[in-house]
Amino acid sequence: MDKRATHALIRAGGTFGVNFLPLAHADAVQGAGLHSLHGGVDKHALLKLDTLPEQPLALRGAYLHYTCRLSTVTPTGDHDLFVGEVTGVHFDPDAYDDAGLLVAPPAIYLGRSTYTTTAPERTEHGR
Repeated sequence: MDKRATHALIRAGGTFGVNFLPLAHADAVQGAGLHSLHGGVDKHALLKLDTLPEQPLALRGAYLHYTCRLSTVTPTGDHDLFVGEVTGVHFDPDAYDDAGLLVAPPAIYLGRSTYTTTAPERTEHGR
């Protein structure tokens, strides 16, 4: 079972948020995975993570956010997999074009504290 503070908070509160951040915020993604409240560290303060007043689980700067109600916890070795029902969605309209396609460069984790993003080129097929 995971011993991080977030694990206990999700189990106790029954809700969690999933935030999708652009590459410019990869340091926050990395830091959120490294720091734990158990060590006396307030991740939000340390990483300067602001939330939206109307949605306290949604991070400012996220191009997409899901608020979820915990439905299932599945042990997967030394961690638990949380599965939730999406109860709310927030998105930054500036991160999408007029067709609703993402234009913000997403932070994509490669491993070993390394992040990349997608290429800006697009190819449309079948139109």
